[in-house]
Amino acid sequence: MIQKRARSRLKKTPATTVTRRATRPVETPPRRLSPRHLRHTPLIFLAGMFYAGLYWLFTTIHPDQISNILLPNSFIPLHLLFFGGNFFLFTFLTLRKRWGLFIALAIEWLVVLKLQEVTLDIWAILSAVIIGGGGWLLRTLWKNQVSNL
Repeated sequence: MIQKRARSRLKKTPATTVTRRATRPVETPPRRLSPRHLRHTPLIFLAGMFYAGLYWLFTTIHPDQISNILLPNSFIPLHLLFFGGNFFLFTFLTLRKRWGLFIALAIEWLVVLKLQEVTLDIWAILSAVIIGGGGWLLRTLWKNQVSNL
């Protein structure tokens, strides 16, 4: 026995059968900040607080007072404030914690080398890029192998 399709009990009126005319979508101007950026605005305030602390450190404290805290010639308060500000700023700009951490660590590593008076020639920078790129490639290959299992 074949069942018949149920019919609608609603009466069709001419208003429901009117076809709509196709319209062009209204072009909106591109936004500079996406809603995701607006949702992450506390990161900017945190970065600003770290940079304000860095400004206070530069204007009120002599470098000799902070140069030997915990380790000799390490400038740890300077590095903590600079790293924190960069991390929150680049996390906001990229909306990725991993990229924010990577960029902040790269900048901080250059500052540490500069303060320790390590000479950076083209070979040192090139070898660091090659080692970093090789590490990224190995991580990507390993991650692809694990996901294919």
